[in-house]
Amino acid sequence: TDAEAKYRDALDAGPNDATAHLGLGALLVYRGRTEEGLVLARRGRELDPLSPGTTLQLGWLLYQARRYDDAVRELRVALEADPENVYALWYLGFALLEVSEHDEAIRTIEQVATMWERNPAALGILVRTYGRAAQHEEAARILGELTSRARHAYIPPAVFVNAYIGIGDVDRGIAALERAYRERSNIVRFVKTHPLFDPIRHDPRFIELSQPVGLF
Repeated sequence: TDAEAKYRDALDAGPNDATAHLGLGALLVYRGRTEEGLVLARRGRELDPLSPGTTLQLGWLLYQARRYDDAVRELRVALEADPENVYALWYLGFALLEVSEHDEAIRTIEQVATMWERNPAALGILVRTYGRAAQHEEAARILGELTSRARHAYIPPAVFVNAYIGIGDVDRGIAALERAYRERSNIVRFVKTHPLFDPIRHDPRFIELSQPVGLF
């Protein structure tokens, strides 16, 4: 609530501030006020149409709103302007999964993993991607790599939230989400909207965990 008030103060001071429009739009989408948030995000893109970043943000919010075809289109536009934008590839991989373009999603997230030098976050999404594509052996292989690395170095719990939920291991996915909440992980701000959580959205443990986040 305080964040929304500050964004509105920023818009009063700068009605043509694209960043403020996109920031408030994102906040409202994450709070479930989808249509209102998308209107603001689209206005932000109109105010700064040449920036790949504004199109990228709009694509991500369309994905959160489950406008998957629209999200894919906007993210492809962002990539045409900036083909090496790793976040555009990252978000596109998410959206492609939801339109059942599994092979392209795998190629896209594999590219992200290479660009990020097999960063754990990218590997967690790779597990999810292979899991959704029913390539269970590859998902298990990468999950094994993550588990081995976690024995010797810190791996954020959000990595395992993506991985476990992606392969249908609900119990471990929720346990990882509980750790993510305790660590105030960035992933908890998406609990109301992220399609990642759809498989566990009606699980009583997920509902209980979501209450203190303040989005339910």
